[in-house]
Amino acid sequence: MKKTLAGARAIGLVSMHDLVNYVCMTLIYRERWNGDAQITALMARVERGDITFDHAIDLLPPSTPTEP
Repeated sequence: MKKTLAGARAIGLVSMHDLVNYVCMTLIYRERWNGDAQITALMARVERGDITFDHAIDLLPPSTPTEP
């Protein structure tokens, strides 16, 4: 949990709302959270202040693969 919160704070999240949502997203996406290029790019945009974390959540890829 400490590592997860450190990741949230590293991209500038401070509000309880954002911290809880960040933890939830890491639980939903599991190992993809740190390995998926699209997720990594979105978190970089949050860190730069280009978008809010709430907006990034809306832009996340599906948490489970879609069927062809």
